[in-house]
Amino acid sequence: MKTAGVELTRADLSVLDKAGRASKGEVRISTDDSGLILEGLHQQVREVIPSRSGSLRYDRKIWDLCRELLTMLHHRDPLLPGRLALDPSLLARFGKIKTPKGTSPLLDMAINSADDPILIKCGPEFHGALMPVDRSVARGAASRGDQFLW
Repeated sequence: MKTAGVELTRADLSVLDKAGRASKGEVRISTDDSGLILEGLHQQVREVIPSRSGSLRYDRKIWDLCRELLTMLHHRDPLLPGRLALDPSLLARFGKIKTPKGTSPLLDMAINSADDPILIKCGPEFHGALMPVDRSVARGAASRGDQFLW
């Protein structure tokens, strides 16, 4: 099976970001000979990013390294939860935490299971928790379903 690749510029990413926001985050992305196509599922939004294959300059070995990394990540430690579903908007909020001047805003997470709250520490003072999405509920949701889960 051949894997297709799409090369994008920063301007392309900006166009995709704007189209995603205009479509309220519900999109379908596909590719064909013309390039990458983003279509809104509930809003009338359509963007086509023309194919730039081979025209951008960078070390193409990076894709081999990415594939190796993804393969490595699919092999997991049996002591860790295999799958964990989160609402990304809740996780993004932790990026706004201000840490004392001169300290790192590193986010440290303690994950015990796919069903227990994730304990979060950001900086020396902030402690929080994030509740994973129940995968069985998400699997049965009309607006999501199995296609959104591993």
